[in-house]
Amino acid sequence: MSAATQVVYVTGAGSGIGRLAAQRLADAGARVAAIDVNEAGLAATAKGRDGIHAFALDVTDTRAVEENVRSVEASLGPIDRAFVAAGILRTVRLVDHPTDEILRIMDVNYCGLVNA
Repeated sequence: MSAATQVVYVTGAGSGIGRLAAQRLADAGARVAAIDVNEAGLAATAKGRDGIHAFALDVTDTRAVEENVRSVEASLGPIDRAFVAAGILRTVRLVDHPTDEILRIMDVNYCGLVNA
């Protein structure tokens, strides 16, 4: 199946690897559901690319992800592939972070992967 006939669900599409994946897939002809909590980042990802459909979404919200998948499939068709790139990267020691920030990192990096 070529990219031109696929619907691809890309999380973390507001920046970094997710943005690059969404743009390359759209350039190859895929219909891309670009997912990120960062709306400004999504706008930059989609700028000038007709194949990218931006959806602001927190991937840690299981119910919102389920609703979003139904919405994507209603508008773009069945999802053929997922590129799960949502994540938070911190380069300092965990003991230097408040507990709520550590829990948010774990929630996005683990639960976000499972939810998508």
